[in-house]
Amino acid sequence: AYKCTNGIKRHLTTDTLGCPPMLHVTTANVTDNQGLIELITKYLAFFKNKPVNTKKITFLLDNGFSAKVLM
Repeated sequence: AYKCTNGIKRHLTTDTLGCPPMLHVTTANVTDNQGLIELITKYLAFFKNKPVNTKKITFLLDNGFSAKVLM
C-alpha cells in the first residue's frame, strides 16, 4: 500500500532494534544523496547529543547513495 503515493520519497533511519528515530519526506525529484544530507541536517542535534560511551555512528546505505556525500 505504501507504493500508492506517487511523487514522494521517504528517507528514514532505524536503530539496531529496527525502531525509526528519524524520518524525512521529500518530493521524488530530490536525489537520495540530497535527501540524506537533509535528513542528517534536520536531526543534527540527535548526533551531537549521542551518549559519550558511543564510539561511532555507522550508516549502512543501499546503492542509491554515493560515498562522496558523507566524506
